[in-house]
Amino acid sequence: MEIRNTLHSFCLTAAAVLLACATLATAAPLQPGKAAQSSELRAQAAHFRDLAAQEKLEWQRRSTNSSALGQKYPRPADSSRYRYEYFSLMASQLDARASSAQTLSN
Repeated sequence: MEIRNTLHSFCLTAAAVLLACATLATAAPLQPGKAAQSSELRAQAAHFRDLAAQEKLEWQRRSTNSSALGQKYPRPADSSRYRYEYFSLMASQLDARASSAQTLSN
């Protein structure tokens, strides 16, 4: 049963990373020497904030498991926390790039 839970957690982690990569790949590619539109960057940041909110709920749900004392690292809650932190970091970085692009365009 523990192997099944670990495998399930790994698959969810891999799916979240693939989703994030697909999100960035479908966005308009940034061309060197040309500032990205701040509205595009803000839209991507909003998407990552939505992913972070979903992952935070999953993290909280997984953290309520009281049998976590016997689980080995990384626990499912740890994986959710790492995805939440990644999505939050990406959102803040994209917001910063959007602000920079907006000041450059003015």
